[in-house]
Amino acid sequence: MDCMRLGDLSSDATDPEQHLDAGDNLTDRQRAVLRLVALGLTAEEIGAELEISERTVRAHKDALRAKLGVHRCRHLPLAYRIITGRDVLEEADAITQHLAAVVGLGGRSQM
Repeated sequence: MDCMRLGDLSSDATDPEQHLDAGDNLTDRQRAVLRLVALGLTAEEIGAELEISERTVRAHKDALRAKLGVHRCRHLPLAYRIITGRDVLEEADAITQHLAAVVGLGGRSQM
């Protein structure tokens, strides 16, 4: 089963300190997968974005869960937030606003 989306987080997450310590041991690829999971992408979408197979994405998710001590995939976005100190949704909004400005959509709201 694929990881659930961001809105499915619950309050029964594991100890936050465990995530901080384990975050130092993640590979660059695991960090990339974790960030995309936190954005709510599916294994198929993550695979397309990173140009890897869904099976490889699932292997990275399993490794992340083991390293971070996360028992459920739906807690991975919370682990990302704890490790990075950033809210991935705010980050996504900033990227969207930047892209809108680049393609000229930013000026429409000022009319």
